Amino acid sequence: ALQEIIVAILLVAIFGFGPLAGFLTLSFATIGFLSKLLAEDIESMDKVQAEAIKASGARWMQWINYGVQPQVMPRLVGLSMYRIDINFRESAILGLVGAGG
Repeated sequence: ALQEIIVAILLVAIFGFGPLAGFLTLSFATIGFLSKLLAEDIESMDKVQAEAIKASGARWMQWINYGVQPQVMPRLVGLSMYRIDINFRESAILGLVGAGG
């Protein structure tokens, strides 16, 4: 878990000043944040619903769409909205190190 400002400084050194470094910094942080918390949510979901879908003869994609996604989607939407708020606040700070446009 690296702070965004440290990642931004590294990416500014690699790509130079401009919006590309800021975009990559926020993308890096957002993907890491969402994947960590979403993986924890998938592990803690109710297994009974997913097993019932699988027992009915559903394929893998159907199992994901009808067994996993309905349980995880509300949390994903909430986390995405939270991360958008963080990204707006962090973008002002990233502009200080030259990772903005």
